[in-house]
Amino acid sequence: MRILAVFRGNILIMSLSWVLFGIGHAITYPYFPKYIKMLGGSDFEIGLIYAIQSLFLLLFTIPGGHLTDLLGRKRMIVFFTWLVVVMQFFYAAAPYWTYLVLIVAVESTMLMYRPALDAIIADSLPDELRAKGFIITYTLPNIPWFFMPLIGGWLVDSFGVLGLRYGFLISGLVGIAAASLRAKFLQETFQAAEGRATIEKFAEGFIDSYKLFIKSFKLLPSTVKRFVIGEFLIMAPSKVAYYSFGVIFASEILGLSASIWGIATSLSVAISVIAAPFLYKLVEQASVRRWISIGFLLIALAYLSFMFLGLPGLMIAAALTGLSSTLAHSLPPALITSATPVELRGRANSHLLISLNIGTTWSAFLMGILYSWSPLLAFGFSAIMGFLAALYVQLIVKGEGRVSSQCLIK
Repeated sequence: MRILAVFRGNILIMSLSWVLFGIGHAITYPYFPKYIKMLGGSDFEIGLIYAIQSLFLLLFTIPGGHLTDLLGRKRMIVFFTWLVVVMQFFYAAAPYWTYLVLIVAVESTMLMYRPALDAIIADSLPDELRAKGFIITYTLPNIPWFFMPLIGGWLVDSFGVLGLRYGFLISGLVGIAAASLRAKFLQETFQAAEGRATIEKFAEGFIDSYKLFIKSFKLLPSTVKRFVIGEFLIMAPSKVAYYSFGVIFASEILGLSASIWGIATSLSVAISVIAAPFLYKLVEQASVRRWISIGFLLIALAYLSFMFLGLPGLMIAAALTGLSSTLAHSLPPALITSATPVELRGRANSHLLISLNIGTTWSAFLMGILYSWSPLLAFGFSAIMGFLAALYVQLIVKGEGRVSSQCLIK
């Protein structure tokens, strides 16, 4: 199979490094809200920290793309990878929740190198294998999520806050291995200008990058504009509560152990990965818009089952969120691609990502307020947003388009 022939060089190194990072993230990320509470944070402060995370991702995503083209792929990736790895040890050592605010803000700023990751993968794949190559490289990091959340849950149940500190130490150690792989074996695919002039050019263009980004919105097709607006108003807010407060609701309201949450997390990822090829076959036979709408409907149903059906409801919600992540999370780029001329697709997908971050920022802050008042109020609001998102995509977003493997690369 020819795709295996290109699974070497930069593609192999990036895939292996993502699997290593996936080990640490799968141990810690599902329990991060509990870590905030263990360090003295409240429900409101959980929402606040997630809002800050999204805000800094929002602020630095746009200039990060410019920096990638000015400094080169490998330089960006290696430098910021090491900084992200260092942050894992700061997470492990945080004495109070207030320290997490600064750590999250700094780490989110460091993630401005994400465009460089996409760029070096795209540069390293031949045109005819680019879509399949992206699918493989972005699917492999999910493998640790099949079982590592169970280890994270055991650490929390056995050692409490110390267990999560161990988890972040593990994340840092495997991160060192991943960063070392990237530093030693990645090959530069874009020769950028050298020296001070490059840095000065980036500094001068930092503000201009935002101005150009805003102006480019006017060039987008109406279908894309409607979807981008819907993303930050109702679509992104429908996803926030489960991932930021699900583990808190499961432990404090349903009385379930962290290990049970780990099982649910692994189940959700496994269903997402296993079901993806079958769902994509079905999507090929119908409009992308219809299946995105179904994805948001599944999100709403997941909230309702989680809220009222106890442990069985958690497992149902995990299965539904796994399916919805394939539809409501992975398919929007396909709709954007089919509705946008080739010369505007990069900017269109950038607007989609920024819109997601805007929606996550304000809704995470709101979720903190609502959950501190009533967990059912927060989840009920999110369920309503899921239903509204399904209706919005089906009735307001125009344009159909059929999905193809060229679209399914995110």
